Amino acid sequence: LGPLRAQMERLLRDLDVSPEAFSDRIRIVAAAHRPVDRQVFAVLLAALAADVQIELRYHTRGRDADTARTISPQRLVRYRDNWYLDAFCHTRDGLRTFAVDAIKGARVTEKTARRLPAETLDAHVQAGFGIFSGSDVEWARLRFSADRARWVAAEKWHPQQKGTRLECGGYLLEVPFTEPEELTMEILKHGADCEVLGPESLQSRVRSEVERLARLYRIDNA
Repeated sequence: LGPLRAQMERLLRDLDVSPEAFSDRIRIVAAAHRPVDRQVFAVLLAALAADVQIELRYHTRGRDADTARTISPQRLVRYRDNWYLDAFCHTRDGLRTFAVDAIKGARVTEKTARRLPAETLDAHVQAGFGIFSGSDVEWARLRFSADRARWVAAEKWHPQQKGTRLECGGYLLEVPFTEPEELTMEILKHGADCEVLGPESLQSRVRSEVERLARLYRIDNA
């Protein structure tokens, strides 16, 4: 929230208003924030500043398992109230994005970090929707109801997204993605106001989640 707070303070000073005196008129709520270990965060900053590699222990939530990694940190990213680290993973020999709160231990090494061009980083992490990206890009076609279209049409899901107003008042959003997990969660957030038109793999994934929900909340009418 630092950059946002700094921007607001600059705007207030431009209006000759003291940010300190105005603080009780502004409320910033951090939703779904996951706390970060201060010592780990300090190690990441030190490694970025010194351009050196890091050895860390990372907890992969999907497999509920820890792995030892050696990485060259590239940049820290604040996304949806949480911190992520883009890094070249020497253990996996490729670019990865790590959730900082899932780093359970880290130490700076004396090895020089492998630096990657900003263009390479952007091409990898901005290929599709969400913070976690892969190499195979697909396009999701999502049709929103007229009620939900009033909000979604004003939202920016991805820099390359395409939006079309429909005659029925609905909204067709086309957005690239590489990893379906985060996009699936975003779709389900809109409930029946969002229909996945394609691709079939994404339809199937959302359908499976809906069926799981139906079983969870099934009402026995017998």
